[in-house]
Amino acid sequence: MVVIKEEWIGEAPKISQKGSSGLVTYRGIHWWPLPEMSLSEDIPSEIASTFSEASVALNANCPRASVVMLRRTLETITVDKGETEGNLFKRLQRLHERGVLHPSLADWTKEIRLAGNIGAHYDPAQEVSLNFESTVH
Repeated sequence: MVVIKEEWIGEAPKISQKGSSGLVTYRGIHWWPLPEMSLSEDIPSEIASTFSEASVALNANCPRASVVMLRRTLETITVDKGETEGNLFKRLQRLHERGVLHPSLADWTKEIRLAGNIGAHYDPAQEVSLNFESTVH
């Protein structure tokens, strides 16, 4: 999944401000693929099913459920690619080392994994919103 984010400072986009200060957040303004998109038949059914559930959750305004299912999609991909031992971090790292995971996607998988953790575990200091705001601390 690709999310294009816009940087906000306080309650307004950074681009509309000059020299402002305040809480910096990032808000999703475009997502791909869109929930109604059909996936390639080349994608294994277990991966496609899990990803589709993440898309349905996002479309239903359930961002926590969506990021948890996106994290689960990563887990499903690691199993499909032969990595079944250890935690998701280690599995993704091994896929990267083996050249199965393109280097440009390593950061994306890290963000999805971390967002999924935030969605799955309650912490009042971290939250997933429908805007996919992420707060810089």
